[in-house]
Amino acid sequence: MNSNNSANPTPYSINTSALASAGPTLFDQAHVERVLTGPRLLSVSRELLIRSYCLSFAYRFTGDRKYLTAHSTTPKPFVLFRIGTFLFLDVAEMLHGVAIGYDWLYADLSKADREILREGMKKHGLHEYEKRSGEWWKQSRKQSGIRCNAGLIVGLGLAETDPTYAQELVPRAISNLSVALKNYAPDGLWYEGPAYWSYATEYLSYGMAALESSLGNMQGLEQYPGLRETGLASDGLRSPN
Repeated sequence: MNSNNSANPTPYSINTSALASAGPTLFDQAHVERVLTGPRLLSVSRELLIRSYCLSFAYRFTGDRKYLTAHSTTPKPFVLFRIGTFLFLDVAEMLHGVAIGYDWLYADLSKADREILREGMKKHGLHEYEKRSGEWWKQSRKQSGIRCNAGLIVGLGLAETDPTYAQELVPRAISNLSVALKNYAPDGLWYEGPAYWSYATEYLSYGMAALESSLGNMQGLEQYPGLRETGLASDGLRSPN
C-alpha cells in the first residue's frame, strides 16, 4: 500500500489524511476519560474509536512505534469503565474502537496489553450483550439496531481465544441485523432519512468487512435487496440528476 501511493491519488489522499489525524493533536490529548454528556457515554466512545483507528493505521502504515505506544494508553480505561447503565449503542461504539486496535495491532501488542483489551472486550461486549437479552435494540429495525449488532461483530478478533464469540454471539447478531436490513429494499434508501442512512450503512460496512476478513464471507448479508443500490442512494438525495 505504501509503495503505491504516488500511482494511486485516491488512496494517497486517504492515507495522508489518516496520518495527519494521528499527528500531534492525538499525542497532546489527555487519555480517554469517563466524562458523560448527560446520561450518555457516546462522545467518549467516539473519541476512543477515532484515536484507535488513526493510531493503529499510522503504526501499520509507517512502522513507527510512537503510534503503537500512543495507542497502548488509549483503550485501557475502557476496561475500568462502569457501563452497565448506559445504552448499548454507546458501549458498542467503544467496543468497536477497542476491537480495531486489538485486531490491527495484535502481533505487536505486549502480552499484558493484549490481555487487558481482551478482558475489556469480553466484559463490555460478550458479557454485556448476553446480560441485556430482552432489550429493544437487539431486533430493532432502526439504524441503532445495526450499529449495536454490527459493533459487536467487529469484535470477531476475540474469537481466536474465545470461540464462544463466533459460535454463539455473532450468529445472533447476524440474525438480529436481518430485521433492519429489510429496510434497504427496494432501492437502497433508508426510511429514517439521510443522516441515519449514513450511520446505518457505515456500521453495516464495518460488520460485513469484519465477517469477510475473519470468516471468509459476509454470511449472506450482502444479498439483501437494496444493498447493491444503496451506494448510489446519497447521490439521489443530493441531486435530482
